[in-house]
Amino acid sequence: MAFNFDYGFEEKLFSKTMDEALESFQFSYEDNSLNSSVNQFLSEQGLQDLINPKSTGEMNLFLGSLLMKQVGKYLPAFPVIENILARYIIGNQSITNITEESIFSLAWKASLEIAEDGEQRYIKGEIGHIPFANNVNWILVPLETEVVFINTDVLEDQFSSENSIDLTHPLYKAKLNQLQIDNESIFIQPYDHSEFKVISKQLIASELSGMAERVFQETLNYVKEREQFGVIIGKFQAVKHMLADMYLLKESIQTSIEYTAWSIENSTEDPNLLATISKTYASYSGVKLIEDAIQLHGGVGMTWEHMLHYYLKRAYRLSTMLGTERLEKRLIADELKRNSVLVGQ
Repeated sequence: MAFNFDYGFEEKLFSKTMDEALESFQFSYEDNSLNSSVNQFLSEQGLQDLINPKSTGEMNLFLGSLLMKQVGKYLPAFPVIENILARYIIGNQSITNITEESIFSLAWKASLEIAEDGEQRYIKGEIGHIPFANNVNWILVPLETEVVFINTDVLEDQFSSENSIDLTHPLYKAKLNQLQIDNESIFIQPYDHSEFKVISKQLIASELSGMAERVFQETLNYVKEREQFGVIIGKFQAVKHMLADMYLLKESIQTSIEYTAWSIENSTEDPNLLATISKTYASYSGVKLIEDAIQLHGGVGMTWEHMLHYYLKRAYRLSTMLGTERLEKRLIADELKRNSVLVGQ
């Protein structure tokens, strides 16, 4: 089976519908509080349950990637990736206290220990990098073979703010002290850690792709209108060259995430390697494109009121999730080296 670079009717309709709907959830520069309307929309459309384990035969990673690409264009104040991942882990199970209206976040950083005292089990440690922790119902803490679900009611006022460069997603941390696993407000769910990381990286890369597309289009519109020395700056050769490079970055990010999603669904190549390459390339290229966009906007691109710095800071945060660009490049190199040795044998 060969990869088709053209969208089919379903993909085109899906992208157009999501683009029109998500535009109404554009991040508000004056208010970064959680927008519960996003959760309502995603729930009503069945989009939070879009991605399934590959073993089901209906993974839908390609459509999930298209969804996150559209999300990236508008930076809605809602933990979309975290909610998609939570629903992916839950699957078709019916769990007490979790409804379609439940909102999830995820601890991207955790140092957690599960202890036993007789028949009772407890968790203790620290969790952090949790988007919108004070506005969600559940927090997921991914471990090596299990995920800990924590109802935020049991944490009460234990959250404290973390410094975050991303103003669109306030982050929080909490210290857990001997919290009992009662299988109601706190429970543990087994999961496929490797597949979870693959999906996470792919969704992050897809969001960066949408951000790159939006920023490129905004920049293109700007250089067609902005005049300098009585001339539209888009006519200057140096500006044209930068735009051409930005277009190449935008298109190559999109091609990368689409091929990765297709390949993972069709088992053509190593999913861990592909997802890491996709996320690493989107991180580098997305940040580079937005930095160049700020340069082409001149002084206004550096102002607090302009949208560009929100996209740049979001890109900085996304690029470090699940590993920095440097670390991931090293993982890619080690894996390619290992594969070349195996082929040589």
